[in-house]
Amino acid sequence: MSSVQEQVQELLKLAGDGRGGLKRAAAALDRLPDAERKEARSALMALAGAESAIEDTQGDEGEPTTKRLLRWALGREDEARRPGNPTRRDEDFVCARCGAQVPAGGARVRDHCPACLHGLHVDGPVPGDRAADCGGLLTPTGLERRGEELVLTHTCAVCGVVRRVRAHADDDPAALRALSASSGWRAIR
Repeated sequence: MSSVQEQVQELLKLAGDGRGGLKRAAAALDRLPDAERKEARSALMALAGAESAIEDTQGDEGEPTTKRLLRWALGREDEARRPGNPTRRDEDFVCARCGAQVPAGGARVRDHCPACLHGLHVDGPVPGDRAADCGGLLTPTGLERRGEELVLTHTCAVCGVVRRVRAHADDDPAALRALSASSGWRAIR
């Protein structure tokens, strides 16, 4: 086994050790001398085995970013396709349930109506990413306290996904009290 192949195996072992390991492996690969780095990247591309499938993960230079290339070589294609920092959108909207005009959330992404506490299933794994295709009505089904914050539990009426979101300061206190009572929690007065 050549020196570069051994380095690639060590990098893959390190990259397989969680997010921190992936970052350290990517930094180590980027620090290699140009010729070794090019050879190591070629070896990783060969391990990934799907150069045409990697094209959608490319950086500004027309080559896959180092971390994405390592993910592909490890067989973690879904993580390599997912954008690292999705764009957060905080927009005003009209509530699909009660028709209230809801302003943008400001510092926090607005994800539910402050009047009726309902929302739409439009966000994926990151609040404000608008990555979900469902679009179903999110019904408030629970309320709990996490530290000093109130956390609403929403359930999608279409696909059944359960989401937990922070309550906003302008959420209707009467609606929060009603949700608190229906979820068996009596800490809100």
